[in-house]
Amino acid sequence: MTISSFYCQNKGAFWGALKDRKVIGTIALIDMGDRTGTIRRMFVHQDFRGKELGIATLLLNAMLDHCRRHGLTAIYPGTLARLRAAMRFYEKNGFVQLPKAALPPQFPAMTLNTVFYEHKIAV
Repeated sequence: MTISSFYCQNKGAFWGALKDRKVIGTIALIDMGDRTGTIRRMFVHQDFRGKELGIATLLLNAMLDHCRRHGLTAIYPGTLARLRAAMRFYEKNGFVQLPKAALPPQFPAMTLNTVFYEHKIAV
């Protein structure tokens, strides 16, 4: 599997943040159809986390801009309940927690994820 063959299908995409030619952060968007997507591979290296540098926010904003340009109306990430920082990040950025049963039927659920969010995108 390669990034382009898995993530960059239809309206999906993959972004990376680099420092000195090393990957310090990533975010991927999987196109789920019906003008919706899901976030995968949201990661920022621990040495570059925090609002001082804003790497996660820059990656998220790049993805949201892509969604707007391509007509996506909502994205649905999942995470683990123990990843409190991830949950705070999503909530701070306008994501609303919802039960798994409320996810679109095409959502590619990952077995470990127990907390799910929705973010409506104004087009």
